[in-house]
Amino acid sequence: MIKIKVTAKRAIGIQIPNLRKALEVMCKPNPTMRKLFFILTITLSSRATHAQYIYRGKVISAIRQQPIIFGTVRLPSRLGVGYDGKELAKIDSLGNFTVKLKDTTNVRFVIDCILAGSTMQRVYYTDTVIVFSITTDCYDYNVEKAKRDIDSNRILLLCDLGYAIYKFTDKDRAFKKKYGITYYTFADTPIMSDCMWLYNKTIAGYLDDKFGKEWRKEVRWDVDFY
Repeated sequence: MIKIKVTAKRAIGIQIPNLRKALEVMCKPNPTMRKLFFILTITLSSRATHAQYIYRGKVISAIRQQPIIFGTVRLPSRLGVGYDGKELAKIDSLGNFTVKLKDTTNVRFVIDCILAGSTMQRVYYTDTVIVFSITTDCYDYNVEKAKRDIDSNRILLLCDLGYAIYKFTDKDRAFKKKYGITYYTFADTPIMSDCMWLYNKTIAGYLDDKFGKEWRKEVRWDVDFY
């Protein structure tokens, strides 16, 4: 017994009368250790929580300064130049999206909005909403094109859907005859929506000046000019 007591004293390094009490001290709850354990748990949990970074974005049109809705957020392709990389999220009806990534710096997002255009942008992590602006180059249909068509009396109103989905009716034909315009559709190869909007907005101003705003109540709903 004596040898055991001495061995226990030396192993523990404190002066206690016997091994039983030594074991009781070792197993007794220690407030300091509890505190350290609690701090360690919080630290590890915090690191686990921040292992993924939440990116929140909003996509807008540089031309209209309005949200662009319904599109896809991707990573670039493996070569870093293509737009066909991994899909990360969908853009909602308000132009917003949320993405979770492990990266905090040197992150590139591809924003693909079909009829509104695409962009690739490098961002750094922030806990605020990142605004992604899409600029569309409107070469064929724009304000200048609309003005030329007005001068030559070949006025068009560009339709988003057209005959393929929303067919022209007798009402549409009566509208065309009444206001001297032609509904035009791009079928399954439409131009960018901002370009349609620029053209139609200019034509709308012309129709307002000539006929007042009554025509707006009669025009097809897929003619975007607001």
